[in-house]
Amino acid sequence: AKPLLQRALQTLPMGDLRLQAGRLYARCLQRAKQFDEALDVWSSLVEDNPTQEQVYEGLAKLLEHRQKDYPAALETTVRAQAIPGISKFRQKCWKKRADRLQRKCQT
Repeated sequence: AKPLLQRALQTLPMGDLRLQAGRLYARCLQRAKQFDEALDVWSSLVEDNPTQEQVYEGLAKLLEHRQKDYPAALETTVRAQAIPGISKFRQKCWKKRADRLQRKCQT
């Protein structure tokens, strides 16, 4: 599945299908413990889809839990909070993540 998803990510035009292929590919890489490669995919998905909350979440989780890069995870979280039109509930979720990351950055 990984080669097929990688090819889809490289060849599909921008849009929902490419976004879904990219998310699946990043998750496959993470399951295979290829965290640096997954980081590259999540980062490119964020750049290509700046209003899609799910890609920020995938990137923030990877940065926090696998890379232990708390400042970068916090930056990603802050960027996600600035997405126009996200619900108040999701704003609270992002705020909670940002608060936790802020504490981790201070230790």
